[in-house]
Amino acid sequence: MPPPAPGPCRPPEDCGHPRRRGILVALCAALLVMSVSVMAVTIALPSIAVDLRATTSQLQWITEAAVLALASLLVAMGAVADRVGRRRVLLAGVAVFALASVLAALSRTPEQLIATRALQGVGNAMITPATLAIVRAVSPARSCPGRWPPGASSPASAWCWGR
Repeated sequence: MPPPAPGPCRPPEDCGHPRRRGILVALCAALLVMSVSVMAVTIALPSIAVDLRATTSQLQWITEAAVLALASLLVAMGAVADRVGRRRVLLAGVAVFALASVLAALSRTPEQLIATRALQGVGNAMITPATLAIVRAVSPARSCPGRWPPGASSPASAWCWGR
C-alpha cells in the first residue's frame, strides 16, 4: 500500500504547532548562549586569574557557581514553569541570564564574579526545563514519545523535528 499523500494532518493536533521550527531555533539559541558562556569562562580562566588576582579556590568557585545554582534549582524551576507558564519562565530566565552576564563582565573582584556566575546558574535553571517542556508542547504528537528518558534533550529535539 503506498504511503498517504501529503496534506493536512488528521487530526490537527498531530501536526504540532505551526511555527514549531521557528520556536526550535529560538530555544536552540537560548541553549547555545548558555553553552558559550560555560566555554568562555573555561577558556578565560588564566586571564581571570591574572586580572582579578583570583586564587585557585576562587577560580574553582567561578567555574562551579553556575553549575551549583543550576543543579539546586532545576526541578523547582520546572515546577514554577508548569504553574506560571513555560514561556514566561523561559523569557524571565533569558533576562536573568543576560543581566548576570552583563554584571559578570563588569565584575572587579573574584567574589563579584562568583556571585554573578551563580545568578547565571539561576537563569540557566529557569531556561532548561522550560525549553524541554516547550519542545514537547509544540512538537507533533505522532513524532515524539510520551516520555523522554533523562539526558535525551538534544537527540529528542532533533528527532521530533526530523520526522
